[in-house]
Amino acid sequence: MLFSPEDLADDLAGTGLTIERAARVLRTVGEEPALRTAVDTVLVARRPDLP
Repeated sequence: MLFSPEDLADDLAGTGLTIERAARVLRTVGEEPALRTAVDTVLVARRPDLP
């Protein structure tokens, strides 16, 4: 099951974290001739008091 970026961001609401990026990204996996596209969910969050 792939969580949506919005679901993950909603789960972190109220934690004090700043969401910098929440997205689905595509990447190629496998080897020729069986290349496929994988879908990943990426979320980058930071505490506001850290650089």
